[in-house]
Amino acid sequence: MEMLVDSSDDDVLAFSVLGPLTVRRGGEPVDLGTPKACGVMAILLTRPNRPVSIDTIVDALWEDEPPKTAVKNVQVYIHHLRRALGSADRIVRQSPGYRLVVHPGELDAQRFADLARAGRTAEDPAGLLREALGLWQGDEAYDGIHDIPLIRTETRRLGEARIAVIQDLIDADLRHGRLAHLTAELTALTNRYPLREGLWARLMTALYHCRRQAEALRVYERARRIIADETGLDPGQELRDLQQMILTAQPATDALFEVPRMLPGDVADFTGRSTELASAEESLRRPGSDAAPVRLVAVSGRGGIGKTAFAVHLAHRVEEAYDGGQLYASMSGTRPGEVLGIFLRLLGVAAGDIPDGVEDRATLYRHRLARRRVLVVLDNVDSKAQIMPLLPGSGACAVLTTSRGRLGGLPGAHAIDLDALPPGDGHRLLNKITGTRDLGEAADALLRLCAGLPLALRIVGAQLATRPHRTPAELVERLNDERDRLDVLRHGDLAVRATFEISYRALSAAARRLFRLLGLLEVPDFAAWTAAAVLDTTAERAQELLDEVIDARLLDAASGRYRFHDLVRIYAGERAQEEEPEAERTAALRRAFGGWLAFTDAAHRAAGDGVYAADETPRWHPEIAAEAFTRSSIVEVRTECRALVATVAQSAALGMTGHCWQLALGGVPIFAQGNFVDEWTAAQECAFEACVAAGDRRGQAAMFYMRGLLHDWRRRHPECRDSLSRALEIFDDLGDRHGSALAVHRLASNERLAGRVTEAIALSRRAHHLLHALGDHGAAADALVQVGVVHLESGDATSAVEVLDEAMRQAVEHDATLVLAQGAYWISAAQIDLGRLDDAARSHAILEDFVRRVGSPTAEVYAHYSRGLLDAARGERDPARERLESALNIAREIEDPLMQVRVLCTLGDLHPSRETAALYLYEAAEIAEELRMPLWQALAAEALGRLHAERGDHDAARAAWRYAHDLFVRIGSPRAEDVARLLEARTAHTR
Repeated sequence: MEMLVDSSDDDVLAFSVLGPLTVRRGGEPVDLGTPKACGVMAILLTRPNRPVSIDTIVDALWEDEPPKTAVKNVQVYIHHLRRALGSADRIVRQSPGYRLVVHPGELDAQRFADLARAGRTAEDPAGLLREALGLWQGDEAYDGIHDIPLIRTETRRLGEARIAVIQDLIDADLRHGRLAHLTAELTALTNRYPLREGLWARLMTALYHCRRQAEALRVYERARRIIADETGLDPGQELRDLQQMILTAQPATDALFEVPRMLPGDVADFTGRSTELASAEESLRRPGSDAAPVRLVAVSGRGGIGKTAFAVHLAHRVEEAYDGGQLYASMSGTRPGEVLGIFLRLLGVAAGDIPDGVEDRATLYRHRLARRRVLVVLDNVDSKAQIMPLLPGSGACAVLTTSRGRLGGLPGAHAIDLDALPPGDGHRLLNKITGTRDLGEAADALLRLCAGLPLALRIVGAQLATRPHRTPAELVERLNDERDRLDVLRHGDLAVRATFEISYRALSAAARRLFRLLGLLEVPDFAAWTAAAVLDTTAERAQELLDEVIDARLLDAASGRYRFHDLVRIYAGERAQEEEPEAERTAALRRAFGGWLAFTDAAHRAAGDGVYAADETPRWHPEIAAEAFTRSSIVEVRTECRALVATVAQSAALGMTGHCWQLALGGVPIFAQGNFVDEWTAAQECAFEACVAAGDRRGQAAMFYMRGLLHDWRRRHPECRDSLSRALEIFDDLGDRHGSALAVHRLASNERLAGRVTEAIALSRRAHHLLHALGDHGAAADALVQVGVVHLESGDATSAVEVLDEAMRQAVEHDATLVLAQGAYWISAAQIDLGRLDDAARSHAILEDFVRRVGSPTAEVYAHYSRGLLDAARGERDPARERLESALNIAREIEDPLMQVRVLCTLGDLHPSRETAALYLYEAAEIAEELRMPLWQALAAEALGRLHAERGDHDAARAAWRYAHDLFVRIGSPRAEDVARLLEARTAHTR
């Protein structure tokens, strides 16, 4: 038990809510301020050490009519309360609101609950219970704060808990024969709480024990009249049975005071689950009545997740709220009739009076529970049908169930779904089990290998605690081998494999096979079509079987993706190795990999990148994968990234080199869309090594090509050119026209960015011709976009619009959505240069529509930049700068240096502060130099020259323009002539 705090310590606070709300610091009262500030303190005290959202505080203080300044007002109240408490650390900001830090022993309501809980397990709890009741300083908790609904609810809850403790104390005195004071005390209590039948029953019992039967019967008549007058109902079964016993002069017996206490012992080392416990406890403590529906909390989760420990711990936490007792049964493989028979005997029904039929037993059971507050705990439930006869009819009772699958269709059930323990809670659980043993660095590895499964952690902890000669590092080494991990995870009668086996054997034969085959995949998660691929069945049938496996809690589902718990995946793989022939296992993997290839083909077509594939590597039902891609949002498509990287590694390990490099290359549009550079790199390097080991030259060429794309994405243009040139060399040597065409296309883009205009146009035209002839129309349209961009960057906006318009037409015709968006971006810039602002706005709208659907930061940069150019052209300089600064911030976040250069150059032209403008342009020039991009170095220098000229620094202007002119000449840009004219004009001006 927590000791009372020493209120003389200035650092210690004492919070009292069992009566008027008071706070003392160092023994002295604290002025909490206005009624609203007191209300905030009261609200925070209802949830000590747990965050309370600002919305909750606002709703509680003002209900449906908060002022516009409500949030600000709350902040002011918090500020005042922090000062009153003497420390800002006592009320901390924690999303989504504030958390009041309360140390052990500081809050009387917590001490009251602790004393009550200890009293329930003591042999003679009277002393502890009297100490608990002595904490009350008034008739009601939070006395004086009646205008806040949340506080009224908490007041009722604490009032119920107080009555429960009073009744427990009376029962203890009755059991130990301390009767002298009880009749007077109970008479006062029944006058104060006239509808509490439990108090009337205890008063009758006390009188009966004192041989005052006539008075006991008069008490019954008085209770009957009051209850009838107030509710129109007869007394409940307990009072009627007690009256009958007194009338028949049965001997007094301690059994009259006993209530069923069937809960197993609490879990001494229970750890974590604070959020779930708080939510479930709030539901079970909600005031109930006979007329209300029964309260029901349904806990679910896979085998080994700790459902029973959670339910038992929760039941002990709310035990005092159910003075009518607690019933408990493990339902696994048990018939409802058997459980009803046990419960009825505990509820006082003689064995010979228990009916035979389940319905009759259920009727008598509900009758016995009427007007009693009983908590019914039904553990390891198999189905909803199993528990329906065991549901009380009275809303004063509550039911707590645990099951592996979710029990759908239970009316008004509060569902709690348990998942793996987070690392912090896992550490604490291991420490509690192993005691003082130092786990060292092995602790993190053990948590990872047990994947947060409490059963596995308990087994590991038990092994370490009972085998001190074995080191944690040795256990980690044994667990690291997936083939043996489930063998290691057993101790005594605890075994992880056994708990999974129960769920597996309950599946249908088809669902078991799906489970096994999915266990072959070494991916973190997958989409539903993957299940159809491994089984070679329809999407509809696969979904039916997936649902069955999910219901058995052998598979998790979230946001359209499916994943195994790590230990369940190992078990599924074991079953596949033991029950599936090798040929079936290989065929299932080929179908799955073929499905991912078909999916990435669809992604390439949408991006206009061209689908490059090995004809001998089959796709699994391309129409199904293509439909899945079409139906997927951009975010859903990007979620395939990690799965693709895993399939690359797995196919490499299995020697499926063709699948390996095609899966890697297939992921490029997905890697690019999400800016997944690390995953892109990992897939390329893994596939390249596999191709080298297998002597697959075509695969090597494809991986050089993929490496070039990666360098291009990262703006490493010399490295990009080297990789693409190597790919082109091998493709040409192999006579692979499609591979050569794609390499030429990307080389053209590289030449453009390097400022080599003539080479860029020639290569882009060549790529367009080759790709169009090969039927790769999306990539051909993209090559045409490159031609238009070269014209635009060379200062020929008219030619750019003509070419880009044709490229966009081809993109629409062949459904190349990314190419269309890119074309819209560039044509809008060209139309702005020509002063065709209405056309530019329409083009920009196409880009904006694409960005809304994609939601990619990369796409957002281009949209902001494009809109900034348009606003600037309209003379709306402030909105333009805001757009451009947003573009710059995102470009920095995603580390896109080329886009940073473009935005910085434009901001340099627009910013009203010449000093700031100069800083932008100098930064742009530095980045362009690092990227070895002479075109943008020249553009930045040209802009700097204009800036110097505006400031009257003609020497600096001429120096900047000469530098720009030399760069333009070197790369063959027509802009050299424009800069030459600027130099001539400036020279003439200064003569």
